[in-house]
Amino acid sequence: PISLGRIWQYWDPGLVETHGCLRLSRGMEPRTAPEIAGRALCRHILGRDPNDFVGIKWWCKNQPAALGAHFHYDCNFQLHRPSYALVLYLSDVGGPTLILDQYADSEDFRWPEIPQLGHLVMPKSNRCAIFPGELRHGMLAVDKGKVPRYALLYNFFDTFEVPPPHCQAPDFRSYAPVSAWSPTARRLLGAGRARRLVAGEEGRERERHGPLPAEVLEDPEDMPHSSDLGELSSSCPLPSVLRMAEGSGVMRLLWRRAAERF
Repeated sequence: PISLGRIWQYWDPGLVETHGCLRLSRGMEPRTAPEIAGRALCRHILGRDPNDFVGIKWWCKNQPAALGAHFHYDCNFQLHRPSYALVLYLSDVGGPTLILDQYADSEDFRWPEIPQLGHLVMPKSNRCAIFPGELRHGMLAVDKGKVPRYALLYNFFDTFEVPPPHCQAPDFRSYAPVSAWSPTARRLLGAGRARRLVAGEEGRERERHGPLPAEVLEDPEDMPHSSDLGELSSSCPLPSVLRMAEGSGVMRLLWRRAAERF
């Protein structure tokens, strides 16, 4: 599934500016495993019918973990943001996703200027991280490893639909008009198989494991490292990589409280 969006992104002339972002609009039938996964996550994690949303935007990440990911907002069309952003990890490689308490409005690109709170999630195969789509987030590189970090990413939109060519429903069968054939065609599911997978996921009894417990850090001594996250005027304290990997791999970093205790 990871190759699906990446190969099609590079070759389809109609998606030169999509950056691999694909769309499953309301009422569309899923034709690929990532699309079925997105709908299943919507039901089992969000507890909502996928057709409650005007559309699901999705894309793939397959890059060396050492590259990290700059801090950003999803969907840069004025102030349109998804209702929810979701990361589905497909490997245990690399550093954490870090979600900040910063958002943008018509006056401020990021507010507060210095984040007061962060949520940190370490990658683990089949782990899912979901958060409000308006929040600024990124991925921290923790080593120089070149092993690929795999993930599927989803945005769920209640009302706004990202327009083409930035995001559109692709035809994985071809690179038309350049070519009548595409290697991504082999990733398409037959109609019968797709329906069976959808029915299986929708009929699955919800596994009530609940959210992972988050370790709360507020003591400066528990966060001996720091980073300006590539752009901040002041650095945010962080735990060690070893500490990140311990326990549930989910942390709530109370930076303001740590500053008050410093």
